[in-house]
Formats: sequence, C-alpha cells, structure tokens
Amino acid sequence: GGVDVSRVALALGGGGHRFAAGFTGSGTAEEVVEGIRGQLDDAVIRSAAS
Repeated sequence: GGVDVSRVALALGGGGHRFAAGFTGSGTAEEVVEGIRGQLDDAVIRSAAS
C-alpha cells in the first residue's frame, strides 16, 4: 500500500490504478527490473504527516 504502482506503470508505457497497474516490458528480466527500480522513489506514497 505504500507505492502508487500506476506512476511506475505510466512511466514505463503502461497504466492502471493506484494499487493495480501494469505495463509490457522489453529487454532482459534484469533490464525490466532495473527500469522498475528506477521509478520507485517517485512512486512512494507519502502521508500528509510526513
């Protein structure tokens, strides 16, 4: 619940909802995982109290 996966999916050419999204990856598994990891910091849901 702490990551807006739609932000990750949109950045990688896909889409979806905040907690359910997807995209079609290309390249090796390692390249796809690295692409996802590269988007995670921007997708973390920070609470209003933070």
